[in-house]
Amino acid sequence: MERYDGDGINDMPGLKRPVIYFELGNEVDYKREEFGVNYDYMTPEDYVRKRLIPGYEAAKAANPNCIVMGAGQGMESNVAGDHLGRFNTDYLDAMYSVIKQNDGSTYNYFRDKVAIHYYSEYQNPEKNRTEHRASQSGDSKQRS
Repeated sequence: MERYDGDGINDMPGLKRPVIYFELGNEVDYKREEFGVNYDYMTPEDYVRKRLIPGYEAAKAANPNCIVMGAGQGMESNVAGDHLGRFNTDYLDAMYSVIKQNDGSTYNYFRDKVAIHYYSEYQNPEKNRTEHRASQSGDSKQRS
């Protein structure tokens, strides 16, 4: 934090403006593995206790005016990090439960903003909505 606060003490060489926005992680709700390495996934409890709370506290101690965002979440996975392919809030709900257990309401829920990285996988949402409705009704044919 000190490196980016722009106070002239131990700042990054060439820093022109202080960094005031911090996102504490990236899509920690997804399990992604490559070559046996887990990228980013943390359980909701581990994320809150090991990254969100200490990160929020460190950022605010360094610059009380900074803006802290929790990890942007993809919003399509369950609590275990499995990709479901549909929007849901299971992971986010589990995070809030842990935040509340840690007196989160006293500390602005350890974030100033909520970051969400939800991207639809569909390139043609109208067509896919029609296909989804047809599949829900038991009819595999597309309807208009």
